[in-house]
Amino acid sequence: MDGDLPAHRDPRTEAMLLVALWDGLQIQWLYARDAVDIEAALADHLEDVLPSQL
Repeated sequence: MDGDLPAHRDPRTEAMLLVALWDGLQIQWLYARDAVDIEAALADHLEDVLPSQL
């Protein structure tokens, strides 16, 4: 099941949301580089979308 989305998540919607999140974080980072941790925000989101299967 590595990388599989949970059944209740639509892959196309999740892809769109991930791109929107990425773009939005980049814009926020341009305005306030010290206030935005892109890596942590993306990691938190992906952990929510793709929780550990253990």
